[in-house]
Amino acid sequence: MNTTVHPCPPPPHSAIALHASGADFVDCHQVQVRDPQRTALRHLLTMLAATPPWLDNLMKLRNQLVQAVGLKDLGSLARVDLARPDEDYQPGDRVGIFTLLANSEDEVLVADQDKHLDVFLAVTRLPLTADGTRTVVLRR
Repeated sequence: MNTTVHPCPPPPHSAIALHASGADFVDCHQVQVRDPQRTALRHLLTMLAATPPWLDNLMKLRNQLVQAVGLKDLGSLARVDLARPDEDYQPGDRVGIFTLLANSEDEVLVADQDKHLDVFLAVTRLPLTADGTRTVVLRR
């Protein structure tokens, strides 16, 4: 299976669409996945858990520096519990540096909102194709 990530248009009717209007930056990519039964949340958790250590170290430095100007400490991108069942996640729970806003098998929406910046991230599973493959779309 080809696991190349490709730019794509945002999926119509996605939960993040409400937040994208007027955004300064919108990015959307898709990939065919090897595990078509994995939920959107599980794709997000797996991706966050795989954050390279150097990037998490930059987050630690960022957190130390921005507290001096009144911005919040976001914590670690990779700090997720892969053993926690998907159904235990509820809106308002922390997922890495994000807050869970919405969660279904096919789409998860998380965000971080602070004084200077609102970041929304969605992972959407598209329907299974006739050959049993599935595409997952990441939009931020």
